[in-house]
Amino acid sequence: MDGVLRLSDTSGAPVRVVAANQGPEALQQLLDGLDRSRPHVIRVQLAPASMHMRPGFAKDRYATPLEWAYDNPKAAHFGPEGRTSRADVDAAYAREDATVRWLVERYFPDNPGSRFVSVADLGRAAKTSVGTEVPLTVVRAAASDLLARWNEIGNYAPDSARAGGEYLSLADMFQALATALGERQRHGAWPQSVELQQVYGPLELTEDGGPTQGSVQASAVLEAAAGLVARLNARTWKPVPENVIPTWVDVGSVRVNAAQFLRLMAETISLVDVDRPLPLRMSYMFSPVGEGFPKSRRRTDVGGLWTLKPAPLKFSD
Repeated sequence: MDGVLRLSDTSGAPVRVVAANQGPEALQQLLDGLDRSRPHVIRVQLAPASMHMRPGFAKDRYATPLEWAYDNPKAAHFGPEGRTSRADVDAAYAREDATVRWLVERYFPDNPGSRFVSVADLGRAAKTSVGTEVPLTVVRAAASDLLARWNEIGNYAPDSARAGGEYLSLADMFQALATALGERQRHGAWPQSVELQQVYGPLELTEDGGPTQGSVQASAVLEAAAGLVARLNARTWKPVPENVIPTWVDVGSVRVNAAQFLRLMAETISLVDVDRPLPLRMSYMFSPVGEGFPKSRRRTDVGGLWTLKPAPLKFSD
């Protein structure tokens, strides 16, 4: 998201974060249930602060002593009634040590290819098409996938689109489609490929689903897209970047939100007759994953979620 790689807690069952202080058995059970036909990244947690919180303290409202401290600022200290005993903490560290030793001495030697991975390893393995030329056939395939997902969801934007093994975020799709349609409008022919550039999500996600009556001409979608190409591909630094997905777009005499315009562009990219009308459909700018994604700002201020997409790992060995 926003050009930053984030690590999910899971890649599907049975993957989850495992606390090393559970001992080797818990990790072994998870590893034994893996689908080994594809890579997985397992987060093994070391020395979590929760080790120092006595189970049941304060009716289990807090996971760590720090959480308790923030909620009880007038307390002089975190007393023994809430702390795990020194013996239990030492026992938890001993189980952690046993877990790491089991991985290094037994599991890794018995399972070639399994290993510790660094942040740099993950950065190299998470390939992306941003900054490369993407064939028009791939853009069209991604648009078809986007529309299929949209039809399944209904009025909410999909999380992303997929073409082959490549995932494209909503922002990726907006920029790629606008660039392709803009080329068609200016030169009268579809380009062979488009350069996929990094763009920012909308500065604001409107809660307005947009107009739902009538239609717009596909030719008007081409014209509107052409008017966005320069700003979406701008690279000059500004306090407020130009290459931001607009919240609203004027298509002929109709104003639609960014999600509606993205859908209209996806419908236009495969048309032979660009003079045909396209019906207007309600489309919210929020996606299912975006709605559930942890956020600390207002619901309308998380346009960066339009840049969120899966990052398939492609390890060389």
